[in-house]
Amino acid sequence: MKVTGIIAEYNPFHKGHMYHIEQARISTGCDYIIVAVSGDFVQRGEPAVFDKYTRAKSALLAGADLVLELPSLFATGSAQDFAACGAALFHRLGAVDFLCFGSELGDIKKLEAAAAFLCSEPPEFSYYLKAQLKNGLSYPAARAAAYKSCMQEAGSKKWDSSLLSSPNNILGIEYCKGLLRLNSHIKPVAVKRLGSYHSTDLEAAKNSAAYSSASAVRSSMKQENTHWKSHIPQEILSLYEKAYPLYVDDFSLLLNLALLKVSRKNPAALGEIYSFSDELAARLLKSELSGGTFSQRIQQLKSKAYTYTRISRALLHLILGVTETDSLRLKEAGFAPYARILGFRKDSAPLLSKLKQASSIPLVTKISGCEKTLDPEAYYFLKQDMYASHIYQAVLADKYHIQPKNEFTQPIVIL
Repeated sequence: MKVTGIIAEYNPFHKGHMYHIEQARISTGCDYIIVAVSGDFVQRGEPAVFDKYTRAKSALLAGADLVLELPSLFATGSAQDFAACGAALFHRLGAVDFLCFGSELGDIKKLEAAAAFLCSEPPEFSYYLKAQLKNGLSYPAARAAAYKSCMQEAGSKKWDSSLLSSPNNILGIEYCKGLLRLNSHIKPVAVKRLGSYHSTDLEAAKNSAAYSSASAVRSSMKQENTHWKSHIPQEILSLYEKAYPLYVDDFSLLLNLALLKVSRKNPAALGEIYSFSDELAARLLKSELSGGTFSQRIQQLKSKAYTYTRISRALLHLILGVTETDSLRLKEAGFAPYARILGFRKDSAPLLSKLKQASSIPLVTKISGCEKTLDPEAYYFLKQDMYASHIYQAVLADKYHIQPKNEFTQPIVIL
């Protein structure tokens, strides 16, 4: 039995994701595909447009055999933590043979070479990185510049300028780094991405061989036009037409409340929130009474040193109450101390049987009773996942006047 893992957000699932799943089956020759998907909040520091059960069902309808939830703390973390968590989850399952991801480059040898170089962290790279950070560049930009300097200094012919400047290449390198640090048996496989990650032009994608970006689909949904529908697989379209979307500014009240609360009780605690620096915390406290939506708050704080996504993650972690200490604890627990199942296909029974035999971490199919089956540290982070989802459901229920889903009673998706 060959098993391929995919780490994804499916925010939302579109035809490009369907292509990736199809190519993953072809390129690895696997019998089953496991998807580790972000829960109700995603890596760019925003709520997922649809809740995790809706997105899990979309993955199963599109050909995935099993869907797991990434722990919420690192599902909303940096690219490095996000990728390390996904790689650790698949590694600890003990039955995954391949990790397949999309990238702009699609050249696994170049991606692995870059990962090996960054894992080794040679002195000259550290020197250039510190110099670029002192120049005020954000960490991603500083790292890309430092890598470029090292490659040019070495006269490398294998260097590609897009390696650390294109988002999916960056994630692909981080997946490879995660596997290398685990000394994992899992083989990374890259599928060349067709389309622009940041493009918001759905019509351009429609009139070319490229697939639309999830950003473009979300933008169309938010504008409440119907252009996005032609970019969703037919198997999933009816599911999304009935679903309730959320956007980052739906969480503005919670953000402003969280900021007022921390500034009144313990302003110093803001610097302890995961993704915050002391400087960013000071700047936010200085503007606490200026008001604004979630996205306006980000724009107020955005600078050369802090990217939009970095700030968005920090503000989301403030809402979720996630601290830097929490992130260190989860890393010490192996990034993924459990595997929570969101859904599976009935014909994947052989896969589930193999996972039960091979996995070194517990498989969670229901929340009730987990306090007895998980060790205290694992249960602590599972409760954080539940807390995040209950916040998401509270906002969803208030916006659409519907009944919120209860994590303790919500059944997993079975097709």
